[in-house]
Amino acid sequence: MSRRTWKSLGHVASQAVDSADRQEGALQFIFTGGASVRNVGPTVDLRRAGNSLRLDYRVDAPPLGQVTLKMGGQGAPVDITGLFQESPVGAWHSLKVPLACFQAAGADLTSVSTPFLLENHGAFTLSISGIELDAEGGDAKCPGIVA
Repeated sequence: MSRRTWKSLGHVASQAVDSADRQEGALQFIFTGGASVRNVGPTVDLRRAGNSLRLDYRVDAPPLGQVTLKMGGQGAPVDITGLFQESPVGAWHSLKVPLACFQAAGADLTSVSTPFLLENHGAFTLSISGIELDAEGGDAKCPGIVA
């Protein structure tokens, strides 16, 4: 997902932090209330791009409100609150969400300019070192769809 930029809206600040393997190789998002962060770029067709969306992350302070993830401009988000609440604070992890989950929620994978839209509804601090489309589904699981 090259040539993409980060955009944020609401009560969130960001700063460069060290990743597991690089100095300043991650971006930390500090949410103090309702806010969203998104990765945007040129519109692409993701139907054959991979089987899952992989997020390499570290929870620095667990979420106090709901956290959802959405792909593209259509469809409902998937609820990933529990995944972040259960992640040990300060340790790097990878999360895989099958693209089929986003399709089941109504996403149109034929025309995606926002492959990653994270919405948060409370205090939460999250560091992200990578977002990629992964050919392997592996341990990917479908989180719940938010109605």
